[in-house]
Amino acid sequence: MKKLFVALAVLAALFAALPVAAAEAPGHTTTIGGRIKADMGWQVLSHNQWGNKSNERIANFFATVNIKSYLRTMLTSSDKTAGAHIELALASISNQDNNGSAAAEIVSVCFAYGWWKLGACKFLAGQFAGRLGDRILPGNSLGHSKSGKSDLMGFGFIGGTRNPKVGLQVDISENLSFELAIGQAGAETPGFGMYNSTLAGNAATNSYLPRLEFVLDIKNGGLIITPGFGLSYQNAELGQLHAGVDSHVLSYLLQLPLQYQNGPFTIMLNAFYGQNTDTDWTGEQSTNWNSSFFPTSGRHYGGQPGVLPMIKGGSVEDTGYWGLGLGLAYNFTEALALKAGAGFANLSNPAWQVGGNCNDNYTRMGAFVSFPYKISSNFTIAPEVAYYNYGDIVGKNFAPNDQGKAGDEWLVGAHFQFVF
Repeated sequence: MKKLFVALAVLAALFAALPVAAAEAPGHTTTIGGRIKADMGWQVLSHNQWGNKSNERIANFFATVNIKSYLRTMLTSSDKTAGAHIELALASISNQDNNGSAAAEIVSVCFAYGWWKLGACKFLAGQFAGRLGDRILPGNSLGHSKSGKSDLMGFGFIGGTRNPKVGLQVDISENLSFELAIGQAGAETPGFGMYNSTLAGNAATNSYLPRLEFVLDIKNGGLIITPGFGLSYQNAELGQLHAGVDSHVLSYLLQLPLQYQNGPFTIMLNAFYGQNTDTDWTGEQSTNWNSSFFPTSGRHYGGQPGVLPMIKGGSVEDTGYWGLGLGLAYNFTEALALKAGAGFANLSNPAWQVGGNCNDNYTRMGAFVSFPYKISSNFTIAPEVAYYNYGDIVGKNFAPNDQGKAGDEWLVGAHFQFVF
């Protein structure tokens, strides 16, 4: 043992005496970060939402880890021309449906992509959000892992798609750039539900054309305007029962978000128009009509149908979708701020009118006010109140005690955020 120790010591001394070659450049860098978003508060549901046909409301206290929590790793090459971004979304057990069934802990891939930059061009490949949606948002988070809603997405704002695609970003000038991205059509809701009177079923989809997204970024001082559009074309395989139906589905989204900041004041506006958008953007998979319509399916959006195509007779009817959103922010001090927002979205489809006294469209609305207070650079508390209304019931003949309304929801509590 003593001889072995001496031999190792001599070997170490020899290596220490060798000259060290000078590095041409620093090695690649690795940055590890994380964010924990935790919520605590009350979810107050109208009788329409929790199944009781009386006029009573029900309130549930909740404490959850918000799904927007993450563990992040950023890799950058030594010459800064290539890198990778890996981010895992984290969430806790949460009783989402108020029926006693709790969702398990969730760890999912949020981002996993690489990038390569050459001059003014940047190439991206993998799973990333892209620039269509999900950037100019009003900033409310309370209850996302409880009610399935945040940032008024679905209520005047559009969320981005975090699924695999290939993208190219080009900086034309200091104030002008664009992104072009292609991905798999139907990546958000690849098997969407179609409804025909009392018949419901899942439809498999295929497409030989990629989904296309294009966004233009225009900046001028404190003003940012990001007009964009998305386009997707699919064919639904409906089986022999609907062999005569032309089942080609065109989905598209036109969006015009803007943000203006002047000192402590910021305003955000969003307008959008499209059809069948849930197949590819912000897929509201819980609103498929492949199970009982109300109130158990579509919990996050009031049991109402989403922006998905439906079968009626011998054709597929497209669901129209348009809306407006407004967000405001004001920093009173470096620590205390005010955030508020409101918006609405209108959905319509002739196939929803399945009988008399039945609506073929509905408008859902949302609003919130929040007061983020920064305790330190790493810790923020945000008391918040949010309200969501799900509009008139569509797709069935409503009973008199429903009063034709899909109900509403309040979220009241505090959002806690730790960032590192």
